[in-house]
Amino acid sequence: MESVLDPGLADVKPQQDYPLLTNFESGFFCGYNIKNQYDEKRLEINPDYNPRRFQFKTNYGTYNLYGIFKPNPKNSFIKKLEQTPPSNIGEYSSTLTLEGYSCLTCFLFFSPGLYPVDSYYKNNLFEEINFEEFSINPDVPTFQRLGHIYLFALVNHRKK
Repeated sequence: MESVLDPGLADVKPQQDYPLLTNFESGFFCGYNIKNQYDEKRLEINPDYNPRRFQFKTNYGTYNLYGIFKPNPKNSFIKKLEQTPPSNIGEYSSTLTLEGYSCLTCFLFFSPGLYPVDSYYKNNLFEEINFEEFSINPDVPTFQRLGHIYLFALVNHRKK
């Protein structure tokens, strides 16, 4: 049975454990930035996609991410970011354009290691996912279970 979630949960820190992502192969992330308990309770990803929760630290803050992380160090775009990290959003935007992508709606997330990609490219980067079945939570009304899906290239600049 559906029940409306208390919007007051937006003022409460997340409860779930978000282990810090370290020593990882660079790749792509598709999912949610969990800011509070309201997000945790309403955003549930289909378990068939093996979602995971982790923290990702940047120069500008720490993000609690919940979604699918697909290591893909051989991807040409990931290799470019590993070999020549862009030093600013302008450089990064140019690199994205050459790859056929953009970050017009999410450029504020730009930080070394966390490179945003506009979510409307999700079907290109995650062809194996049926996004109509991505977010499920039968206990929450549809209007509350919808959240913005983020795409990030997560690049490990510290690996040896």
